[in-house]
Amino acid sequence: MNQNAFFDDLLLMYLFKKDTASTNDIENYFGDFSDGQNVNNIICNRGNSTSYINRGLIDYDEKTQTLSITAVGKQEIENRYSSRRSKMI
Repeated sequence: MNQNAFFDDLLLMYLFKKDTASTNDIENYFGDFSDGQNVNNIICNRGNSTSYINRGLIDYDEKTQTLSITAVGKQEIENRYSSRRSKMI
């Protein structure tokens, strides 16, 4: 399983409910079951074409060290979960 992709999705869903969070808060909140390095990966890999920051789903403010969901990110989550549940198996 791609842990970076999993954490990116997890964070996007978290930000959908919270709107914004500091990187320290995210590391503290998810640190028990996820490697704290995952938050740094989101920021360090923001230039990658697959990055949610690069794709405009998440915004990173370097000055305040906070991550926020963008309108595009909110729309992405709404689109993913707008239909009724489908059978996964």
